Amino acid sequence: MKRHLLIWLFAAHLTACGKGAEHLAWKQEVLLHDGRTITLERLSFIGAEALLMNRLRMEFEQTLAFTHPDTGQRIEWKIPKGLLPFMLDFEAGAPYYVFYAHTVGDYNNWECPNPPYMVFKHAGGQWQRVPFEDLPVRFANRNLMDMAKDHQQYMSNGLVTANMLNRYVLAKDIGRRTINREKINANVKGCFPSVLMKLGRANEITEPVGVPTSSNGEQK
Repeated sequence: MKRHLLIWLFAAHLTACGKGAEHLAWKQEVLLHDGRTITLERLSFIGAEALLMNRLRMEFEQTLAFTHPDTGQRIEWKIPKGLLPFMLDFEAGAPYYVFYAHTVGDYNNWECPNPPYMVFKHAGGQWQRVPFEDLPVRFANRNLMDMAKDHQQYMSNGLVTANMLNRYVLAKDIGRRTINREKINANVKGCFPSVLMKLGRANEITEPVGVPTSSNGEQK
C-alpha cells in the first residue's frame, strides 16, 4: 500500500521521463449505474516515439486503479495497448471494464469485435475478456474519459469530477456517449477483408477484397 502511494505521489503531475517520454497521473470520479461514485486513479505513459512521431496516439499505455466499493480491495491494472477506456461498473460485486479500439489497426488487432467494444470482467484475481453479450444490459452510459492529454480543460488540480466528465461526454458525438448494442458494418468501421475472412466472417465484407490500403493500414 505504501509503495502504491509513493508511486502516485511521485507522478502527481506531468513530468519529463527520459528522452522526452512523459508520465501523466490524474484522477477521475466515476458515477456507477446505482448512483454511487468511486475514484479512479489513472497513470498514462507517453513514450518519446509517440511524442515525436504520432501525437494522436499520446497515451498508448495506461494503468487504472480503484478501490472496490464493497470489499475495499485495491484493483490495479495496466490495460492492454491499443484500448481506450469507455466504462467501469459493477454487477453482483464483479467489476467490468468496457474499452474501444484506439485506431483502425488496433480494431483489426482485436479481431474487429461487433459491436465494437472489448469487455473485461475481474474474477479470480485477474481481468478476463468476456463476450460482449455478458455485459449487463443495465450498463449503458459512458462514465470514463478515454485519455487526459488532450482534454485537460475538464481537469482541475489533477481531478476530473463527475460533473466535468458529463460535460466531456456531452461534447462527444452521440454514438460515443452510450454503449450501442446494435451490430455495425465492421468492414466500414475499418476491419480489413483479410481479417474478416480469417475469422470466418466473410459475410460482413462489403468492400472489394482488393481495396488498397495506405502504409498505416487505413483505406485510401
